[in-house]
This record gives sequence, C-alpha cells and structure tokens, in this order.
Amino acid sequence: MAPDSLCLLEQLAGYARFTVGVLLLSCARSVPSSATDPHRQSDFQLSPDRAYSHRGWIGIRVGESPDGTQGVLVTGTVPHSPASTAEIQVGDRLTQAEGHMLTGPEDLVRLIRSREPGTRLAFAGWRGAEPKVFRVSIEPSPDENGVLERTFVNQPAPALDGLVTLSGEIAPSWSSLRGRVVVLDFWAPFCGVCHLVSAELNHWKTRYADQLTVIGIAAGSVAEITKFAPRFQMHYAVVADPNERVVKAFDAFAVPMIVVVDTNGVVRAITLGYSSPRMTKMEKLVEKLIAPTTAVPAATTPADPGRGLRSGGHSEISDRKVSPP
Repeated sequence: MAPDSLCLLEQLAGYARFTVGVLLLSCARSVPSSATDPHRQSDFQLSPDRAYSHRGWIGIRVGESPDGTQGVLVTGTVPHSPASTAEIQVGDRLTQAEGHMLTGPEDLVRLIRSREPGTRLAFAGWRGAEPKVFRVSIEPSPDENGVLERTFVNQPAPALDGLVTLSGEIAPSWSSLRGRVVVLDFWAPFCGVCHLVSAELNHWKTRYADQLTVIGIAAGSVAEITKFAPRFQMHYAVVADPNERVVKAFDAFAVPMIVVVDTNGVVRAITLGYSSPRMTKMEKLVEKLIAPTTAVPAATTPADPGRGLRSGGHSEISDRKVSPP
C-alpha cells in the first residue's frame, strides 16, 4: 500500500487500558507499553468524512475499579468530548448504564459502540462518597488523529521529564527550548514507516537549519536506542525515554507520531502515521511559526540546544544539563 494512505491501518490492541468508542489506527504496531492518561483542538480541523459515524463515542478512558469494587474507574476524559460536557471527571466510578450493571471496561466499550450517534445514555456512579448521575450524548467516533488533536492541540506541551541523550545526559526541558519551534518525532526500532518520517524531517532540518529544533524520541534504554538509531539516519537529536514517561504523557502508543510545538511551548499540531498531504500541511505550519522569529536580532535569539549535533544516525542533544520545567 502507498505510504500516502497511512499504511496498515491496523487496530491496536494489547494495552492495559480501554479508550471508549475510539479505534486506534496507525502505520505501525503499538509501542509495547502499559496504560495511561487523558487528552486536547487544532490547526488541523476534522472534516466530516473523518468521523466513524457508525460507531458511538463519548471520549472517556476507563480501567478496572480499584479493590474489586463494582463498576469501572474513569482514568481520562477527552476535552470537548461528550464525557467532559457531562462533567465526568478522572477518578469517578461508573457503576450502571441505563440501569444495567457495569462489571468491567468491556461492558462499557460494547455499550458505547452499540449506540447510534445522537442518542443519549444515563450513567449512575460515584465521585468519592457522593452518588452521581451523568447524562451523555453519543457522538460519532473520530479517528485517532481526531482524538489526539482534541487532546493536545492548543494546550501546553507535556513535560519532557525522563528523556536521556544517547551520551547519557539529561535532555532539555521546555523552559530551555522556549523561543524555538520544536518538532518531536516519536519512533520505534520496529517501525518501517518511521524511515519515511525521518527522511522528511531531515529535509526540514536542512531547510530551516538553526531556526528549528527536531528531537527524535523512542521508548527504550539508551543502549537499545543507540543500537537502532543509526538505521534511521536521523540528522537531528535523538533521545531515549527509558521509563516511557514522555511516551505516556503524549499518548504515543503508536508510531510514527509527529508533534509541532510553538515558541511558547504550546502544541500546534499532532499527527499519527505517515501521510504526505499531512506532512506538507505540517511543514507549512512550521514555516509559519518560524517566520516571526526570523525578524528577531541574532543577539536576542535563544541558543539552539540542538547545535553541535552529529549528523547521520545517533545525533545527540548538547551535553549540558538543564533544570526541570
């Protein structure tokens, strides 16, 4: 299949989590990882044909209820989703839906996906010791890019805590990158499609030189990432995420995933998988974000934490340690 078509489009499974009413699509298998957290809207607005109108969606994530108590535990909500509109919050416990007992996350997933968009559901549950009732309107399910956009775009970028350069130093924080346009490239050693993304980002790095910082992020140990990074010929900084803290914070459980962050540390675009049209659109956004900074005198332009990176393979961020954001 052509790379322009988001490749395999396979449904990701095996997470210790449930994203209710959301089908995860990607050019690659999921990053081997554990569960996570909630989500944020975009320069890339969803078009109507990108909604899976046959599948219901409310925009919550749930897990097993703690201590074997009845119901399911809400572990995350997507901003601007039906769940957030109904004021469902992280930590709420949902025990019934339309009078039917919820014994586990699978019950809730099946129920949501069986409902037509436009219908309403009533949930009973608890917020701590307080009984609650939530009335939720079912929406058509967006694709995974749609969920990522709602979750992250126009929100402050999650912290870069826990990243380590391939020389073993602590990687920069957003405070040290402020004033720069940054592109994050989430990749994995098993990801063949990631080669297409890295080649594209190499062109961006060459075209925009010191005006753009590109950082490749992969879950794994420094030794593992050092071994595999040269195969991808990334001419930009590469860091390891040994504890998967950043992978989890960005919900990067499938790769490749590209994130564009502006000079104020705000996410402006995010995309999962490889698509030439979307990459072209993202580059135009990068160019637009860089444009205002080109007028700043060189003496006041923040130093590029990525200067001095070695090309071809396992480029490294500068050795200096930085304080946390």
